[in-house]
Amino acid sequence: MDCLRNTKGKRMCELVQIPNTTKEFMCTECKNQFIKKGEGSDFDGVWILLILSLLFFVFLLSGCSKQSTKLLLIRIADSSASALNDPKQAKGSKDTCFGLADGAKPGDQQALIQVSQDIIATDPAMIKDSNDGYAVCHQKTESKGQGTYVCPALDLAVEMSDRHPETPIIVLQIQANEGEEFCPDTLKTSPIKSHPDKENS
Repeated sequence: MDCLRNTKGKRMCELVQIPNTTKEFMCTECKNQFIKKGEGSDFDGVWILLILSLLFFVFLLSGCSKQSTKLLLIRIADSSASALNDPKQAKGSKDTCFGLADGAKPGDQQALIQVSQDIIATDPAMIKDSNDGYAVCHQKTESKGQGTYVCPALDLAVEMSDRHPETPIIVLQIQANEGEEFCPDTLKTSPIKSHPDKENS
């Protein structure tokens, strides 16, 4: 018989003769430190525990990476006659709408606020998924009169964000083809970090 050997062929135990016999041999208790410096190809229990701990940590990280932060996507679109009759403005509004629908992830919420003389808003609860978002983009926008009054729409967007505290990040885009003083009082009191996108005709 022979004793266990490591991957380099070195015996892990001593082979000794059994007392009072002439031909029978046995292995002694294995050496405690048979893996010496420079012979690190064998694994002991400590290394196995370390590897399992590392794998568990990687598993936790992969699980956390799948949990994405929910977004509240609010689009303020100009629905005045001058905007709808402006091909550049109309195309930009459509492209933005489809861009939001493409970029929305499961769990995100979307809202549309149409601005002219009157404000028509779609509550985030109405656009439940990307299919609803695409449906909004395909709808034909009808003129709601002249003029673009963005400030009341921005106030409404702030109210929407207050009603949906579960979405900590708000992406707000404003498209209007007419210049207007951009609501300094609203921005001072609003928690929304907005970036207006104005296309002046």
